Amino acid sequence: MILALFTAGVLSILAQVVLFRELAVALYGVELIYILAMAVWMLWSAAGALLGPRLRVPDATAVGRAFGLFSVIFFSDVLFARYFRILAGAAAGTFLSFPLQLAAVALVLLPAGLFTGLVFQWSVKILVARGGRLASAYA
Repeated sequence: MILALFTAGVLSILAQVVLFRELAVALYGVELIYILAMAVWMLWSAAGALLGPRLRVPDATAVGRAFGLFSVIFFSDVLFARYFRILAGAAAGTFLSFPLQLAAVALVLLPAGLFTGLVFQWSVKILVARGGRLASAYA
């Protein structure tokens, strides 16, 4: 399960970098977006860690299937970020309003953030059920 935790962490970091860059491009390079996106990412991943059954330990194959599903979610997020300006009806070359920028950040990061938090929770539950320590999951 250490490999699953490591993979969840690496995928989370890679998804953050790509999605933050896509948001920065879609929102015309507003640097405030990076700070807000990090806060929203932490919020969504914490919410994802709260999802799922509390007492049941998931099957290890469910984590493997989740990684496969993450690829679909991630690429859908990238496409949504790339075409958000068109979906929002923004004219070419104009900045989106700040509330619309916040909505873009929240909506683009929601699926991937929730999903990475949930996969982390599942991986930690399996690790602890197999005799591992909770503190080692964060390391």
